[in-house]
Amino acid sequence: MCDGDDESVCHFLFECQRLTDRRKELWSDVELSMPRPMVEEIGMMNNQAKVTFILSGFGCKYVPEWNSIYVALVRFVSNLYALASDLRPVG
Repeated sequence: MCDGDDESVCHFLFECQRLTDRRKELWSDVELSMPRPMVEEIGMMNNQAKVTFILSGFGCKYVPEWNSIYVALVRFVSNLYALASDLRPVG
């Protein structure tokens, strides 16, 4: 999708310039669903650490009280994927 060779998960979720505006909007929804200490913690992580953290389910077993966070993350990833699919050249 990008001109460079980096098509990693980290690049796609947090660095791709073509997705910046939508990413900011969707990530804001994720942060709004998180408790303040989690927002602060993830805000101090580099992008690769964020990917590992969110794709590992926050490094712990399922926490029912965090369901709204899980839902926001699913929306974040699925909406970015849909946008990226629309931006990819056909053929």
